[in-house]
Amino acid sequence: MSTAVKVWEEDIVLPTYEAGKPEKSPMFLEKRVYQGSSGVVYPYPVIEKISDTCTDKTYHALFLENEYIKVMILPELGGRVQMAYDKIKQRHFIYYNHVIKPALVGLAGPWISGGIEFNWPQHHRPSTFMPVDYTIERKEDGSAIVWVNERERMFHQKGMAGFILRPGRAVLEIQGRLYNPTPIPQTFLWWANPAVAVNEHYQSVFPGDVHAVFDHDRKGNVISGIYAEGTHRVIAVEECLIEDKKSQEIIRTIRELLPSFKIKTYNEDTGYGLLRHVLIRRGFETGEIMVVLVLGSPILPSKNNFVKALRKVHPEITTVVLNVNNKQTSMVLGEKEKPIYGPGFIKDRLCGCTFRISPKSFYQVNPVQTEILYNTAMDYAELTGKETVIDAYCGTGTIGLIAARNAKRVIGVELNKDAVKDARINAKENGIKNAEIYAGDAGRFMVDMASKNQKADVVFMDPPRAGSDEKFLSSVIKLGPKRVVYVSCNPETLARDLKYLTGNGYQAVKIQPVDNFPFCDHIETVVKLVKKR
Repeated sequence: MSTAVKVWEEDIVLPTYEAGKPEKSPMFLEKRVYQGSSGVVYPYPVIEKISDTCTDKTYHALFLENEYIKVMILPELGGRVQMAYDKIKQRHFIYYNHVIKPALVGLAGPWISGGIEFNWPQHHRPSTFMPVDYTIERKEDGSAIVWVNERERMFHQKGMAGFILRPGRAVLEIQGRLYNPTPIPQTFLWWANPAVAVNEHYQSVFPGDVHAVFDHDRKGNVISGIYAEGTHRVIAVEECLIEDKKSQEIIRTIRELLPSFKIKTYNEDTGYGLLRHVLIRRGFETGEIMVVLVLGSPILPSKNNFVKALRKVHPEITTVVLNVNNKQTSMVLGEKEKPIYGPGFIKDRLCGCTFRISPKSFYQVNPVQTEILYNTAMDYAELTGKETVIDAYCGTGTIGLIAARNAKRVIGVELNKDAVKDARINAKENGIKNAEIYAGDAGRFMVDMASKNQKADVVFMDPPRAGSDEKFLSSVIKLGPKRVVYVSCNPETLARDLKYLTGNGYQAVKIQPVDNFPFCDHIETVVKLVKKR
């Protein structure tokens, strides 16, 4: 039987590198803009120095503990969770920094790593290294909450973070409360930032596909980056933390080469210029790299010398493709393409299979998480070797060809002709003989199967972000497979499509989110649906 959560206060000692004295007049400091903040600091103190010597310092700590978890909170350091310990596995599940050593990266200066930091009204808040108030609240159900709170000085808002531990649950909950006592509308951001220990088993994977749009600034300098939201105005991006580092280096090299080859960037307003976009795709397992140059016309001056100069800096590039997009369109890639170096595609390995990837073929950008995603889909399919399987929206055939090893027959259907070509080659190169790949609309294909009294036991569907339409979903209902495995990259359209499927004879029995896009708000989800009896 679960017992009440323990909560107590205790003084602890931690080795600490003390922060220096604050500036006397922080209102006169310049260039304090940090991560989208306004740059306003006053009346907070600004610290520009950290001590070089370490001394033992006493902190007043708050503890929460139940059968599974022990948590330590330090109200004198912004109210952060300094320690979170798993009593069953006997390990810290959040990185525990035994030394307090700040770095001068926050808006007001000191910021420390480790633990769980909560932030408001903007990124690393000014008070992250300052004391805050606290209260302890005990509930009738045996749970306990440690509230840390403060009156924010710049905009006069009040913020609270409640750390909740319940009896019998191995979960630490964080609840946020924000109050605006002023008559003026205020914007805010509230988020919690947990730190994870890095060891030999830790691996950071960046997306292998990197896309950059090319333009020039008012002075005529070549820039590359992304479109501002809702516009076609290019924002220059020198570095992105979630993009593949090698791909970023290649884009910078291309940008530097353009003036010497007298290659102009494309102007959407006038239609003049040549280079519109650059797409880079990298095979995670193979290391192969493809560079796609998207042009406004089919001719690249001195193309051989351009490739030679590019590969001199980046010899790991295995193929370069010219893609022609001469239309006034928001689509990145045009219909025509021609390899000017290498085979025009790359290969990668996933779940024990080798896949050929062309410029216009879909391929998941995070191979490590994709293996988890696809293995989950295979588990949900419950294949025994006797099933007929349909892989709708099959792309290069990844899901279907992985499933073919444990199915009687696999039918892949895809509209993209380039992807169909890749899928057929992939089946052949992997020695898979029980898979058929068709070019066409998957919905029509399944309706046709149903009209001929043909059956499928399992349907895999992995639609684009827009999800499926009622026409396709109705074809699934008509075909009537025993199980449907829905792989979605958009929870909103997934919810819409599940409403239709569950209202027409199917039941969602398992749902598993998979984070394929670290540090972003996108997520993949796998859903298992079974036909109601």
